[in-house]
Amino acid sequence: MPIVRRTRADADAAAVTAEMAAHPELSDAAVEAMAAEDDSVWTDEDFAKAEVVIPPPSPAEVMAQRRVRHPAVRVWPPQSQGRGHRPAQGDSG
Repeated sequence: MPIVRRTRADADAAAVTAEMAAHPELSDAAVEAMAAEDDSVWTDEDFAKAEVVIPPPSPAEVMAQRRVRHPAVRVWPPQSQGRGHRPAQGDSG
């Protein structure tokens, strides 16, 4: 039964009680019978044997996450300058 929000002005105790009585709660036996009819239901054994498979993120997803987490991080040394190059005073790099 979906959740319905009502204002105090809309709430009529008799109407709400009648609506709830029209949809009685299912018994455990009724739920078990519905599960037995459903051929896609997993048993406890199925859950015990199951393995969680989470695909690894793609390289693009990893790079995007790194950009989000560390937007100001820059790689040193700059690729165009080569290893060990440090900008001199006043050199922009």
